Amino acid sequence: MEFTYKDVVETFCIKHEISSERKTAFKGRLQHFQRQGFPPGVNTGKGKAASYRWRELILLGLALEYAEIGSTPDRSIKEVSKFSDVLISGLSNSLVESEVSEQDKPSFLCIELSALLPLKTEENWNQEIKILSIREMGEVFSEFGVATMQSPYAIIDLRQFVAGLLTSLEEVVGHSRAEIVKSLKLWARTISDYHDNISDS
Repeated sequence: MEFTYKDVVETFCIKHEISSERKTAFKGRLQHFQRQGFPPGVNTGKGKAASYRWRELILLGLALEYAEIGSTPDRSIKEVSKFSDVLISGLSNSLVESEVSEQDKPSFLCIELSALLPLKTEENWNQEIKILSIREMGEVFSEFGVATMQSPYAIIDLRQFVAGLLTSLEEVVGHSRAEIVKSLKLWARTISDYHDNISDS
């Protein structure tokens, strides 16, 4: 399934409840992402209309989630780009049907909010993002927490993120909810199978 730039603008305006009088300012933020070459894979060459697939739509959506919790546009682009494979893999695994119990499926994205993060070497960023299951989130919120989590951090519920994205898309594109979900799950299965094959080889 492919989405036009107009589809993307309208979808995220709905998802983030952008007021009609502030829509131009919001489009300016999306255009800033485009000028930075984010998300990669969107055809924006001269004379080419932008075309988004699930991967690009989700990466852009996550960058906007970062912005919602106070990240600057440039930091959002840099972090989502750096961890794009981890983010896409985790989110796709949360969507596919498998033998993994719901308690153990990747469901939450935990992001360190440190304003000093951009000053650290990127090699030290590997601990700044985690995708956790419901069971692991229970450990984070246990009496003493877990030593691997550093405050301050924000939590994005990937299930709610996807649900909001689907609901907003349904209002914009000419497809039924069932068609959109089917397309997303097919994409997620393809990604999950690809990562399984890579890890097996």
